[in-house]
Amino acid sequence: MRNSDRMTSATKTILTGLATFAVGTALWLFGLDTQIFIFTPSKVGVVLMVVGGAEALYGVYRTWRHSSKAATASRSSDGT
Repeated sequence: MRNSDRMTSATKTILTGLATFAVGTALWLFGLDTQIFIFTPSKVGVVLMVVGGAEALYGVYRTWRHSSKAATASRSSDGT
């Protein structure tokens, strides 16, 4: 399998964060009037939305950092 065929770690982080955010949004929307034992699904949904958003932003940061390192490396190899 070639490197271009595999998903990068940063892309996986972004997708995982977005999936977590989507699950949190679904819990928040559809769990407003439900209570399961100790927790309320809507409150768990808000926490998942925050965690998912933070994870997606971290993936974007890693993508940006990787691309800026690649640009710096190509500039230094040019001798400029």
